[in-house]
Amino acid sequence: MPRLMAGICAAVAAIIIWSAAPARAAAFEVREYGGVPCLWQNGLPYFTRFAESDRTAVDLAGEWSFITDPEDQGEAGGYAGQNFDASGWEKMPVPGVWNPKDSKYADYIGAAWYRREFNAPEKLPAGLCRLYFDGVAFHGKVWLNGTPIGEHSGGYTGWSLDATRAIRPGANVIVARVDNRRGYTDVPPKLWEGEKLGWWPYGGIARTARVEWSPRVSVTKLVVQAYPLANGGGMLSVSGLVFNYGAAPAEAMVSIAVPGLTDPIRQDLLAVKVTVPARDCASFNFPGLVLASVKPWSNSSANLYPLTITAAAGAADRVTDRIGFRKFEVGKDSLYLNGRPYFLRGINRHEDDPATGLYQSDERMNQDMALVRELHVNHMRPAHYPNDPRWLDLCDRAGVTITHEIPLYQAGSGIEKWAESKIQKRRQDDPNRVGGDYHTLRQMEDPELIASARLELIEMIERDRVHPSVIMWSVGNENFTFIPSARGMYEQLIATARRFDPDRPVTFALLVGPGVSPLLEQTGDLADVISLNEYYGWYFGKAQGVAKMLDRFHQKYPDKLIIVSEFGAGTVAGRHADPPEKFSEEYQKYFFETQFPLILQRPWVVGTMPWVFADFRCPWFGPEHPVPGMNLKGLVDYNRNQKAAFNTVAGIYAEIEKR
Repeated sequence: MPRLMAGICAAVAAIIIWSAAPARAAAFEVREYGGVPCLWQNGLPYFTRFAESDRTAVDLAGEWSFITDPEDQGEAGGYAGQNFDASGWEKMPVPGVWNPKDSKYADYIGAAWYRREFNAPEKLPAGLCRLYFDGVAFHGKVWLNGTPIGEHSGGYTGWSLDATRAIRPGANVIVARVDNRRGYTDVPPKLWEGEKLGWWPYGGIARTARVEWSPRVSVTKLVVQAYPLANGGGMLSVSGLVFNYGAAPAEAMVSIAVPGLTDPIRQDLLAVKVTVPARDCASFNFPGLVLASVKPWSNSSANLYPLTITAAAGAADRVTDRIGFRKFEVGKDSLYLNGRPYFLRGINRHEDDPATGLYQSDERMNQDMALVRELHVNHMRPAHYPNDPRWLDLCDRAGVTITHEIPLYQAGSGIEKWAESKIQKRRQDDPNRVGGDYHTLRQMEDPELIASARLELIEMIERDRVHPSVIMWSVGNENFTFIPSARGMYEQLIATARRFDPDRPVTFALLVGPGVSPLLEQTGDLADVISLNEYYGWYFGKAQGVAKMLDRFHQKYPDKLIIVSEFGAGTVAGRHADPPEKFSEEYQKYFFETQFPLILQRPWVVGTMPWVFADFRCPWFGPEHPVPGMNLKGLVDYNRNQKAAFNTVAGIYAEIEKR
């Protein structure tokens, strides 16, 4: 945010028109089966994450051999070979990252290699064997027993590789090349040469990794619509896809079961036979099951039901997920959860742990959730990327709703650097070329960037769609929406989100700049709900400036509800000043005491999300900063010690909760 403000007006004034250069699209395709869209990548349909399954699996958590590769010579040097001698490598935990705060690799950006041996069953299960990773930051390429089996870009979503031909009974060797560098068409994108990401660019196999076998015919996708009804009953629709890995068509009996319901569903409604083509998918559908009695899912009662799906074609594949009966709606004057007005008492939160970085232990997550509940928060925006599925599981159990976001972050803002160079009359090579000194507004027109964003969006939806806590999708944050090229990018992403999940609203966070917002805003009407990131009283103007800004947005978009998706002030824990001054605890307290009443006076503002839950590492802030390398806007510090404003926000939210 701070680096975008200084040159924003000059950048807009310097806009020129050009045609987009051809680009290579991300390697994926979307197929459709019976009206159910399916993501295909690396020769497989996307396998959603289930809470439980009967599938045979080998957990790859533990210590892996590890080495950095700053000269990028590892592949030529044979690091991926099955018999390569890695005895000189050090050990690195998986899941985990190589660059937590106190690591000797804390500042390392580049390629690194992971390697480990594991044992598969002596008699390999029949069917499909997949290597599954729940997050490799940012690029991963994998070899099994010396055979390359695939690669993936995007650090925060799950992905699979077909390991069936490469896996062996007994001892196996897996090798992964991981790279945390970003390109102009990655998500999150590089913005210009020398640019730094707005959070720490953690690198590593940050989340779960495992080998998993599923039968020849297996469940690959689950779509659930579960709503409470006014009479105390419920409506349940279940659909999805099964995949046939075999070389011949197969007949499969697909059935569902929902234990825990007080009124069992008629058995004849719970099974359907499908024909699945060879190496392809087929859809199943159980529509409109009316239930006499369900317990709704809400903030106060996070009732969850296990839903089991079985696909039987000789061998049976049985998977279970947890569902909640809840209905979220965007009304004319309010948001609604289960038919009741729902104000988002929100907070933003990065995944950043002082000891382990992007990976967080169950203990840390439970500690954070306890603090979230102490704040009287009912909603979260896990910034700015799909969070670890364990956090979503925790939100499901706690009754905390989520706006889930892809890391399409500040795309197009390289124009600010270009404009700055023009104003300062510095020499600049062709400012429009991709990969030049500055990658400017062409970035948001680049088909490859849009394809990368679409892929991460689809992966996020397909992995996390069953979570009742997820109520909205966000397709970006602070992209340069003051110029027309942003509109086409967002139109494509919103269309993708609605194709894969027509039930959830779509939003994205707009960057608010003084003098240009909302005058030059090009995209606000596309969102189901407008989300605004504003820092009046911190990066510019006075805290009271939020009032006129909100009124101007409402005048421009009178039919749209507004969420203040970011607002906040930096604070060094323990620093005090009277009168309040920036970076003192008193100033952060003053900031929220000033802005909250002005925001809450406006009935078309339906949610607030202070930035941010906890201080986090950020390479923007250099030696001149009160705490170098840290964003200090947390209501708690990096070690989760509460600042004075924690109680301020908790008190405001407690009063809203009583309404």
